[in-house]
Amino acid sequence: MKNLLILITIMLVGVGCGKSPVEKLVGSYESKTGRTPVKHVYLENGKVETYRNGKKGGDLNWKFVGKVVHREGNNITEIFKN
Repeated sequence: MKNLLILITIMLVGVGCGKSPVEKLVGSYESKTGRTPVKHVYLENGKVETYRNGKKGGDLNWKFVGKVVHREGNNITEIFKN
């Protein structure tokens, strides 16, 4: 019985250590549009900084709607899901 209790405790601690969806999303992502390098930096405060050719572009907002991410700005809403 003691071994079972220890195993359950370890499992609960392990589940509690997982990253939240926000923690998984926050960070920088790089890609290319044609030959132009593009970088998007997702911040914890719900903002996205965009860069093209290393120069800062517009700022966007992001939020979770259910399990998908909505990125909004410049009268456009983009929807991303994993």
